[in-house]
Amino acid sequence: MKKTGSLAKALSKYKDMNASLRVGVLEDATYPDGTPVAMVAFWNEYGTKTAPVRAFFRTTVSNNKKNWVLSIQNLVKMHEPEKAMGLMGEHIKDQIVQSIIEWSEPPNAPYTVKKKGFNNPLIQTGQLSRSISYEVNSDE
Repeated sequence: MKKTGSLAKALSKYKDMNASLRVGVLEDATYPDGTPVAMVAFWNEYGTKTAPVRAFFRTTVSNNKKNWVLSIQNLVKMHEPEKAMGLMGEHIKDQIVQSIIEWSEPPNAPYTVKKKGFNNPLIQTGQLSRSISYEVNSDE
């Protein structure tokens, strides 16, 4: 006999609701010159011919996904699904931004450090970290 837990009970009233959460650099974020921030994030995440991999997004997901599952389980018990998803989105967004701010390896090339005046590999203008956002979608 399968035991029904409190999460199953909490979720049962929302079984027909289709809700989703997207977190990251959403499509409309651009640099002042029109360059899509998502493209720059991709270049950093996977590297280019001239820049090494700086997998800030995948690292954040890998380091936190188990805790995110527990968090959403608890949030859904306390809040309506849309509110729970919004709180979760804000939390994940903050963790990704923190990863961008703290990222240090591999460091910038000496030329880049001289040009920028500092050595924070994922920070130049701050546009990438400011562009991390989330979106909750629900179809009731």
